[in-house]
Amino acid sequence: MHESGKDGKGSLLVLVERKTRYPFLAYLEDRSNQNVNRLVEELLKGLPIKSLTLDNDISFQKHEELSELLEATIFFCHPQSPHEKGTVENRNKAIRRYLPKKCDLSKYSKEYISEVERKLRTNFMKCLKYKTPEESFKKEISKSKLKKPLIHGMLVEVLKTNESVLLEGSV
Repeated sequence: MHESGKDGKGSLLVLVERKTRYPFLAYLEDRSNQNVNRLVEELLKGLPIKSLTLDNDISFQKHEELSELLEATIFFCHPQSPHEKGTVENRNKAIRRYLPKKCDLSKYSKEYISEVERKLRTNFMKCLKYKTPEESFKKEISKSKLKKPLIHGMLVEVLKTNESVLLEGSV
């Protein structure tokens, strides 16, 4: 998570799909466990998430609830080991081109943050064989075989877990 400088407000929640480098960015004014869990669920709703790898931020204390909300396994990096979540650290470096370290994140509009997210999603990457994260992510999602069985009159989406999306998270 990117933090505002000492006089600023807010944080930036950054989630990155590991295989396709597809980023999710969201501004957080309140870093409470409930708010972080709600926002992560909102960002990832409907996606076939298999696991999240998180850092040891205090915002993830209620990770059991997040695991239940997403029906995904939660993993944690070791303290002081950013190399264990290199994908999200790389995306954080790219984000700093647009949102410098120690800036007041509350001064940036939602539209600007969405534009940064869009730029990261549509930037060609050598590691993706010169495809964009957006192209790669759409291809991965389309691989998931979607079945819609009716259970007690409700439409339920069932996705094959072996083709689920893996995410790394940073708060």
